[in-house]
Amino acid sequence: MGKMTTLPGPHSRLRTLIIITLVFLILASMWIFYDLYAYSQMRANPVPEEFPDNGLGIGLIIRILLYGSFAFMMFRAFENGLKTSPLTVICTLTGVVSGIAIVPDWAALVDIYHDYRGAGGCIMEWTWLFISLAVQLTFCISGFLLIFSLMKGKTFATPTAKPAVNEAFFEITQYVGIVCGLAGFAFTVFADVSLQGWKFGSWLIKLLLFYCLAIILPYISMVIFWLLRIARRAEANLYDEKQKHDLALAGLTAWLASIPVMAVVFIFDYADSGSETDSLWLPYYMFSTLSVFSISLLLRFKKG
Repeated sequence: MGKMTTLPGPHSRLRTLIIITLVFLILASMWIFYDLYAYSQMRANPVPEEFPDNGLGIGLIIRILLYGSFAFMMFRAFENGLKTSPLTVICTLTGVVSGIAIVPDWAALVDIYHDYRGAGGCIMEWTWLFISLAVQLTFCISGFLLIFSLMKGKTFATPTAKPAVNEAFFEITQYVGIVCGLAGFAFTVFADVSLQGWKFGSWLIKLLLFYCLAIILPYISMVIFWLLRIARRAEANLYDEKQKHDLALAGLTAWLASIPVMAVVFIFDYADSGSETDSLWLPYYMFSTLSVFSISLLLRFKKG
């Protein structure tokens, strides 16, 4: 742990966050194998005496604590000059996907619990849970590698004068925006297709919007971090000229792309007035524009 003294700048809080995240990461890694064992036993014996809800519930709580501490650790690391690298991108994106997956994981477990006594198949729910475990394992492995890299101080850039939103955080935000946008759009299409014929009650609308909020929450958190950084700066030039130019063009591209996307949504909705799409136009618009905006901005940023 002595090598952590190589961290640049005021790093005492970052060191504390690294240690806390490492503890939760170890616990979450151990719980992955518990979940795998529990899932295997549940599938092998579909009508046991007791559903292991306590153990699985504790695992979800550990994951929430892990992703919260990981987010604060990354925010602090970017403040201290963390560079963007393939490891940083992989760890951040798998963390975002794993964090978003908490809600559908919980929903899948609830469905399995309700069908459990009747020995229900729940094939789709089981498939999702095992895919989620694979993503969690990828996040944990990359998380360990990233934390060890942070301890050694090898992933930090030389401290220099920089705008409120540094380039590394600027870039990683676009990756998160792409993941949240595409995941949200895919979920919206899935909800629109799979719920055909259902009568959309207010409770179902609220549930779908809650899922959408959970999907976009990582991106919103990063934007809030931007705003907090901006509020603490007195300088007028928060972005360099290239960032301003890229933001303007990406915004224009997202707006232009939203027109045909929403036109398609309108056509399907008009053909079947009163359909489920009536309640999903906002997620369609929000996630499609977020995807296009983040992709176009990242491409322009990469071009230099």
